[in-house]
Amino acid sequence: MTSTMAITIAKLIQRKQVATLASLILTSALCAAIILARFIYSGTQTYRFLVWNLFLAWIPLGCAWAAQSFYQKKTTICYLLVLICAVTWLIFFPNSLYVMTDLLHLQPRDNIPHWFDLVMILSFAWAGYLLGIVSLRLMQAIVAKSLGKWASWLFVIATLSLGSLGIYFGRYLRWNSWDLIMQPAPLLASIWARLSHPLAHPRTIVFSLLFSLFFISTYFTISALAALQQEQGNPEA
Repeated sequence: MTSTMAITIAKLIQRKQVATLASLILTSALCAAIILARFIYSGTQTYRFLVWNLFLAWIPLGCAWAAQSFYQKKTTICYLLVLICAVTWLIFFPNSLYVMTDLLHLQPRDNIPHWFDLVMILSFAWAGYLLGIVSLRLMQAIVAKSLGKWASWLFVIATLSLGSLGIYFGRYLRWNSWDLIMQPAPLLASIWARLSHPLAHPRTIVFSLLFSLFFISTYFTISALAALQQEQGNPEA
């Protein structure tokens, strides 16, 4: 009876993962359709950077899903692969949050209605943020199984705080995720200069703090809604 229940639960989890992936693909496809319509109507490729930014937002999700798959196999080699996936995920995770700041580019152009561009950028921002949220929940689950529930929430807070700092470095200092590999020394020096002398860089601190609070509050809200839905679906749990 117990084994049958475990198999049933496993199948339900797999179905939820497939449904989640399908919804993310559908959301990204909608973004692609909207911007393609804009390209055709305007005859220009304005905002094409949104496509690249959304592509980068998919990388951490792929890393998180791979890490979860390796973690379930529970072998030494797989644990090493989990670590590699986790580091790669952390490097690219800020890209999923970064898309939110593309709203800064919103302005009337190419004889396109202002509201159309607003909806388009919001769609990309929402898709990127969803990709980040799902990838973070997958990684949080791994941390919770390994170190416990409270450690997993500290992990979430630390990750979103680092992600917010990463947004600042990408938006205003124009550093990219792959710069940690291609030119790590100057990037780390830039990070250390701001962390070691925070009062000399007030905009960095205020920007990172506000975005951290925003992302943490929304993540907690989404997690609470997910827990409420699970509780309603399992009243005896």
